[in-house]
Amino acid sequence: MKPRPTYVSILLIVLLTLSFVGTNTSIEAADSGEELFRSAGALANGNTFSTPMYSPGPANLRLKVSGGTTGNTLKMRIIKDNSDVAAWNVRSGETTWGYTNIPSGGKLTLENTSGQTLNYDIVVYARGVAPTIADNVSTWSGTSHGIGTASVIQLTVPTAGRYRFTLGATSGSFQLKVDDNYILKTVATGKTPDPADSVYYLSAGAHTFRVIQNPDESETKWSMALEEVGSTDTLPNQETTKAVLGGTTTFKEEWIPLQITEDQLVNIRVAATGTATDKLTLDLYNNGEKVYTSDAIFGGEIAWGSTQLVTGTNALRIIANDANSAPLAYSITTSVIPDAPLTWKGTSYGQPSHSTDGRSSIKLNFPTSGLYQFKLEANPGRYQLRLDNQYLQKTITDTVSADFTAYVTEGTRSLVVIQDPAETKTTWSVTITPTEQLNDKLTFSQSGGTLGGSGNTFREEWIPLQVSSGQPVNIRVVATGTYTDALQIELFNGDTRVYSATTIYGGEVFWATSKLSTGNNRLRIVTPGSNSEEMYYQVDVQAIEEIPNKWEGVTHSNGINPIVQVEAPISGIYDVILEIEEGLGQVVIDNGMPTTSNVSLASSSTTLRVPLSAGMHTFTWQQDSSQPITRWSIETNLRTATGSASTTVYLPLITR
Repeated sequence: MKPRPTYVSILLIVLLTLSFVGTNTSIEAADSGEELFRSAGALANGNTFSTPMYSPGPANLRLKVSGGTTGNTLKMRIIKDNSDVAAWNVRSGETTWGYTNIPSGGKLTLENTSGQTLNYDIVVYARGVAPTIADNVSTWSGTSHGIGTASVIQLTVPTAGRYRFTLGATSGSFQLKVDDNYILKTVATGKTPDPADSVYYLSAGAHTFRVIQNPDESETKWSMALEEVGSTDTLPNQETTKAVLGGTTTFKEEWIPLQITEDQLVNIRVAATGTATDKLTLDLYNNGEKVYTSDAIFGGEIAWGSTQLVTGTNALRIIANDANSAPLAYSITTSVIPDAPLTWKGTSYGQPSHSTDGRSSIKLNFPTSGLYQFKLEANPGRYQLRLDNQYLQKTITDTVSADFTAYVTEGTRSLVVIQDPAETKTTWSVTITPTEQLNDKLTFSQSGGTLGGSGNTFREEWIPLQVSSGQPVNIRVVATGTYTDALQIELFNGDTRVYSATTIYGGEVFWATSKLSTGNNRLRIVTPGSNSEEMYYQVDVQAIEEIPNKWEGVTHSNGINPIVQVEAPISGIYDVILEIEEGLGQVVIDNGMPTTSNVSLASSSTTLRVPLSAGMHTFTWQQDSSQPITRWSIETNLRTATGSASTTVYLPLITR
């Protein structure tokens, strides 16, 4: 009885016969994506299947292996002159893809040395043209085992433009890698990327697509489909991923391309979702050069940064920390610099997450010069807002919010939110709205607090003050805090400091006189490092007022002598009424002799008859250093108008 030929034997005879047919005919190039070869069957242990390849050129191969047991392997090779051009090991249960350039006169072989008969299904395609994979193949899919061979194909992109990537995993997890980290995107079962976000620019030409399966997963069933959607990226651009990056997973980083047609300043918002002790960082590359690196962003934080995209290829690299305990998810939004009005929000952590680097920054365009309304809130936490570093600097807590106006010159400005490292978490909000006002008005009032003290990061604030014309002013400062703690106030005309009161103690109500210049002025409130507790303040900048007038103060024994200017509308005799609730001190008018001395510690009221000429006059309170504190007030009223008065007043001493 003659043995029956097997299917493989018949196929080999047919292929051998074909190898001698048409050897002198010219080779016609295959169409893109055309099927070049297909075979399916069973290959016994120790057998080799071999076939010549008649269509040289770039090709993608797909081999599916089944039967036997897990770990049984077929070896697929492309051979030229008895040397491997390319080779793949495919395990039973896997569907693996590979690409190579099939040489003229090359052949394909399958070899089984597994010890068991294995089934195979092999297809060879000429390199396809995106968005399809090959003829009648619109989705690239396969099955990979943890330590198996990674699947790779090449596709030709006919026209540069954006493509939507629909990525899926019905088991396991993988990363899709396009070219050399041009795109690197993570996919896991139940955590597939949103196709609406997964839109990436591909240049014209050949691109390599690689599936990197998680080696810790026993099996990954993966898929990818492409759809052409547009030309270049537009802003805002959003990229999201679910909790697949870092921690217990193999995949620690992703790469996201951004292709734009012109240089563009941008703000980048990064929201990380996951365990609060786990973190990631963001790098930005312009045409391959790293130009920006974010501070660490922890799970639960929403952080911001500003940088620049350039014409051509930009890339975002997201890196999860190696020590993370669990995977992180993230959402990144890249947007153009906005115009005010704006509401800007974020969440930042203090220690132990951030010691000094817990900050967010953006750029904002102020379309016109003028006053803008600033509304700053924290719930919970504490932070400081800075505009152009020392132009505006304001401290906010969950109990001390701020709602004020500040002058800002037209143009693009930098805004920074700095987290207080002593606060575990701050959820902050900054709202900036244009107003119709061009300049500040006097009286100008600002208040603030929680400055200085032991362990306090925030020791100073800066407040801008814009006026249409220069003028002399009185400055009233109410300092609230511990008696032995103090603050300092400085006035700048532009960048020139024109006044400084170095020590205003807690509990004092202090007065000073100075001048404003036309245009920009700034107030600086700063506390010394020696303070033990936080300080609060209120600053009033007042125009010089005419008599009648009254002002009140509180002066410490070591405090600076307060000074006030007033204007006498006409020359005449004026009543100067001095009241003291407690303490001891004197009043000096226009650098003359003191008007009073040895005033009783008990409550007192003294009225003085003082001749004053029309014009500006200076009243100085001289505190008696032997008294810890004096609470005083000075009131002035016109008694009788006269033709003239001396410019310097000398009054008798009055003892009560």
